[in-house]
Amino acid sequence: MKKIIITIFSILIFSNAFSQSNTLYFNTKVFQSNDLNPARQLDCNVTIGLPVLSSAYINYTNKIFSFNDFFFENPLLPDTARFVPNIDTFYNNLKPLNFLFIQNRESLGNLAFRVHGFQISISGGINIEQSLAVPKSMFSIIDGNYFEDGRYFSVTDLGMQTLAYTDFSIGISKEVIPGLVVGGKIKFLRGLANLSLSNFKLDWHVSTEDTANYEWALNTSYIIQESNNAIKIVPTFDSTGMINGIETQQNQLLENGDNVGFAKENLLHQNFGIGFDFGVIYTWNNMVELSASVLDLGFIKWTSNPLTVQAAEKELTFSGLDPGAYLGNTNIFTLIKDKDLKDSLNSQMISDLTDTAIQLLNPSISDESYKTKLNTKLHFGAAYTQFDWLSAGFLYNGYLYNGKLYSSYTLASTLKFWRGWSYSLSYTMFSHNYNNLGMGISYKLGPFLTYLQMDNISPIAFATRYALFPDKPYNEGVATKWLKSTQYLTLHFGINFVFGCKNKKDYGLID
Repeated sequence: MKKIIITIFSILIFSNAFSQSNTLYFNTKVFQSNDLNPARQLDCNVTIGLPVLSSAYINYTNKIFSFNDFFFENPLLPDTARFVPNIDTFYNNLKPLNFLFIQNRESLGNLAFRVHGFQISISGGINIEQSLAVPKSMFSIIDGNYFEDGRYFSVTDLGMQTLAYTDFSIGISKEVIPGLVVGGKIKFLRGLANLSLSNFKLDWHVSTEDTANYEWALNTSYIIQESNNAIKIVPTFDSTGMINGIETQQNQLLENGDNVGFAKENLLHQNFGIGFDFGVIYTWNNMVELSASVLDLGFIKWTSNPLTVQAAEKELTFSGLDPGAYLGNTNIFTLIKDKDLKDSLNSQMISDLTDTAIQLLNPSISDESYKTKLNTKLHFGAAYTQFDWLSAGFLYNGYLYNGKLYSSYTLASTLKFWRGWSYSLSYTMFSHNYNNLGMGISYKLGPFLTYLQMDNISPIAFATRYALFPDKPYNEGVATKWLKSTQYLTLHFGINFVFGCKNKKDYGLID
């Protein structure tokens, strides 16, 4: 009974975690904890993971808006159209800089084993990362573009990246002095596709002084970089050297159906990159653990169909269009009746506006290779183990993107039932978001070690609420409100084969 009381108390007090994937950071049984800190040494002598089965990871972090931030319910509308956008609430809830991350990783297999005091790890994976940084100023256009107090529409810090690549890594760790383990990992990377927008700037000044028309002063700059093994993007130009279109060319091997030839020629010999992970773990008296890791220090060099579109900082003053210049001797009544004439004048005005915009936006084009840095991740952890079957820990997680550091914080509590079985309860805290209660479980049956972690269980709570109370109104209940305000979801699961796990000190609550 004493064990049970302590367990319940600990879970209630220490159930704060950033993501259940990060809860794996402290798990010495699951191989994927070594991906978060290469100094992490596993309890089992040998761990084997098959492609796809060993690890599937999906993360969704949306700090731009939640459902409740963007929609409100209008009871006067029918059910199929009851939720309508609420622009004012959306805008007021925005922070100066907002972000969206979507990350997915599928394992290509893993292996870890011990030899002469060293732990060697080998793994591979396919990674897809999508990132978007959006400043609040981008949406200030809803207040108009002219302000008598001299303010102006300005957008900076806007950034976007889609990155797909494969990695093959080799890691090593060793206890160098009693209690201190250091580890490192080298990653060999192959870029599959990249599209990024950076260095974006737009200043839009509006003035009505000394003229009957609005006068716009525009200042902008940006860099777009793209590379793709399968498709080549080629801009086309007019006789004046201005961009007038985009063409795409599919890889000839793919077009001919030679997927094997395409893989050999492109995926294995293009877009080489390299990355490094470093980690350290210090354990004092088998009770207190301090740790740190730096992940993804590296780059990818894009050589397959590279394209860089860069607009240096430019200024342009636009005084508007004079409709009288297009009408000439044509009166407005004739224009209304003559559809062809009206369409012609509209086309001419649009063409003139487009030519004006091209003067501002027309960039320089380069097909030279370029490099992109990996999005570096930082971890700092501390864990306390009072009993063999119960532990609690804190973890800081930092994510570097577009020159900005995004932070989250973890407190984790894990209960071990018996050998190889554990349960975790967590709560996410990041950027003023506090409603992310998560759970995780790992268990061992023979040589099979299975784990399932979910940092936000609002979808499960929502499904359970409908299963138990199907007649309850759809817009009522804690689970419904929880799901509508959710901005963070992580799902991480897999199966590893483990051998040599006979640790006599590894006991659980009911052993």
